[in-house]
Amino acid sequence: MDRRSARAGIGAGIATVMAQQGARVGILDLDGATAAETAAGLAVPGIGMACDVIIEDQLQAAVKEIVAVARRLQANDVVPQQAFEYV
Repeated sequence: MDRRSARAGIGAGIATVMAQQGARVGILDLDGATAAETAAGLAVPGIGMACDVIIEDQLQAAVKEIVAVARRLQANDVVPQQAFEYV
């Protein structure tokens, strides 16, 4: 399994721990279905979407969506976290 995927590795580990602590988490991955599946399976379900974080337009759109959801849920904090490597 690719450790850079939302399904495994550092990003999934951080999302899992944050959700266990009650956080709603937004997960970005090249594979939107993987991101959504991972987000739905967290202790506190989050949102997952397709995004190539090195493409600025995609990243900006994803962040806007996550912030909009956080506002609708009256969440007080948005914490960006990034776990990927260049290959």
